[in-house]
Amino acid sequence: MTDEEMRRTMQFILEQQTQFTADMLQMREEHARFAAETRQNFGRLGEAVLAITGIVGRLGDAQERTERKVAELAEAQLRTDDRLNTFIGVVERYISEHRNGKE
Repeated sequence: MTDEEMRRTMQFILEQQTQFTADMLQMREEHARFAAETRQNFGRLGEAVLAITGIVGRLGDAQERTERKVAELAEAQLRTDDRLNTFIGVVERYISEHRNGKE
């Protein structure tokens, strides 16, 4: 190998090493940026999970309150039905007694 060939080979190797080093630095920067974005994304994901958990908890509480109110309304409806049936009975007896000539 001539001196010129040796010089070109060494120059090629140096250029390749320089390019490899530049590529490695770029990859490290991209990796660092990706890692930082990933940490941010996981942080936001954690916050979103906490927010959803809070919402679900509030919805559960609201559902329980609604169920209690519906049960109270159902009980009130039963009492109203009983009172209405009593009233109807009184009115029917009144009408029946007046039809039979009783006053």
